[in-house]
Amino acid sequence: MYCQHCGKELPEDSAFCRYCGASQGLGDGKKPGKKKAAVAGIVAGAAVFLVILLCVILGGKKEKAAGPSEGTETVRKVQKESQTAEEQETVDAEETAQEEELPAVLGNFVVQRGTRTAALGDRELILYEEEQEVWSTQGTVGNRLMMTEDGLYYAREQTGSSLEYYDFEEKTQTVILGNYMGMEPVGLIGSKLYVKAAGKNDMDDHIIVEKDLSEGTVRELPFPDMWGDFSILTCGDRLYYLGGRTDVSASPLYEGDPATGNAVVLDQQAACGPFVREGKLYYVHCNEPGYDTESIFELTELEPGRGEGRVLLTDTYGEMGWLKSVENGYAVFDCYKDTESFQKVLDLAAGTVKRTDNQGEKSTELIGHDKEGFYYSAYSGEYTNGTWYPPKVYHVYYYNYAGGQIKDMGSVTGRAVGVDRDYIYYASSEDTADAAYGRVPFGSTAPEPVKTETPSDSSDREYILPGSDSRYYRKLDLEGLSAEEIRIARNEIYARHGYMFSTQDLQEYFSGKSWYTPSVPAEEFSEGMLNQTERANLDMIKEYERNTGINQ
Repeated sequence: MYCQHCGKELPEDSAFCRYCGASQGLGDGKKPGKKKAAVAGIVAGAAVFLVILLCVILGGKKEKAAGPSEGTETVRKVQKESQTAEEQETVDAEETAQEEELPAVLGNFVVQRGTRTAALGDRELILYEEEQEVWSTQGTVGNRLMMTEDGLYYAREQTGSSLEYYDFEEKTQTVILGNYMGMEPVGLIGSKLYVKAAGKNDMDDHIIVEKDLSEGTVRELPFPDMWGDFSILTCGDRLYYLGGRTDVSASPLYEGDPATGNAVVLDQQAACGPFVREGKLYYVHCNEPGYDTESIFELTELEPGRGEGRVLLTDTYGEMGWLKSVENGYAVFDCYKDTESFQKVLDLAAGTVKRTDNQGEKSTELIGHDKEGFYYSAYSGEYTNGTWYPPKVYHVYYYNYAGGQIKDMGSVTGRAVGVDRDYIYYASSEDTADAAYGRVPFGSTAPEPVKTETPSDSSDREYILPGSDSRYYRKLDLEGLSAEEIRIARNEIYARHGYMFSTQDLQEYFSGKSWYTPSVPAEEFSEGMLNQTERANLDMIKEYERNTGINQ
């Protein structure tokens, strides 16, 4: 409800206004118009001033020593204190409003907003509030999550596919959208929800579906070039994404208008992104259609509707790395070298660049951030008998933007996938039939594994990537493989589930493997048959192929 005199928002059933003191016995509690509130404010202010003046006059009569100048100073002091209090109340109200108007927060595996955290593992999704578990749902849930002030959006792929919503206040689950495969929430523009979904005839060919949450209407937006594992997000009243490959591997950056269903190209040669921060778009432009480690990359800032973008950083791909995040005035890049990997951190205002310490590990990965810095995991795998074995332990560190300090936050057994204020979230998928999910408090320490020579299983020799259904692979693991070997590694993931290939050479190749049993025709295959680890490895391989321009 709102005060009938000064217009301030009040708790329901308030008897008096805690700001101006007015009785709330009359009226319907609706917020008054600006004119009425302004007049009421003037009247209330005059009344307060008269009361203060009367007190000063009476005080002057009681104490003869207080002269006119002292009385005036007293009035000024009271007025100043009153004004300061009102200004502080205004600031507090504005900060509360800003917090309430935070946009939807998107995340993979883990998403946090305010005091709530949603995290998933294989076949479960859990919601925590102030560290306590308050809700969970079982079933295969996609790793892309979206949280708003009022609820949580997530995709379920089990018997068919659906995009669902959990209402925090009502504590209810609702199916928002069905009849599409491979759905991921993208964002909200007003009352309209936007969802990325697989095309009906090709899982790599995507569409955007708009659901009006007020009217209940659904329509498909005919945007072009939505191919493969691409990123799309909302900014203002538009959608932005990297479209289909142009010449070799760079892609056009599109701006899509949901109102018309049309999309225009903003940059023909975008390499990675986009990211949105405070109404501005950030992405990396590549100076040539295809690129390698010596190609020139430009981190570009673009304010939609304001002309050409501004270049913030120029360097080779090998030195700049891959843009992973733009938050709180800093851009973070994942950098991969032959012997190590680390994060580079660009201060967008100062233009200075720093880097993280890989803590003696071979690989690092950005897994989360807050207002003061970001979290990353550091880990090392090894090859034994020609087979790649991923790390058993992931160490998690925190990097502070301002000072560049690095703090050890703990370690986990399994892959670190995210963090919130107090916990590290991890997924362990050593056995797809019994995949584990969990979280541990900051400061926890996982036992370091004893390195032993593990004989490889005979069937492992029949795979390009043994264990791609239970171990998370990295792009570094694909280096040294031929284009054909990478193509086979990607299709191994489908072949494990009995997928029957329409391409003759693939069908003949897998028919020669002892573990392959053709049982699922292509038209009957569902992406929901893949587990979380397989989907992650599949996405990684597709992205690697796209970035390097092979198998396109």
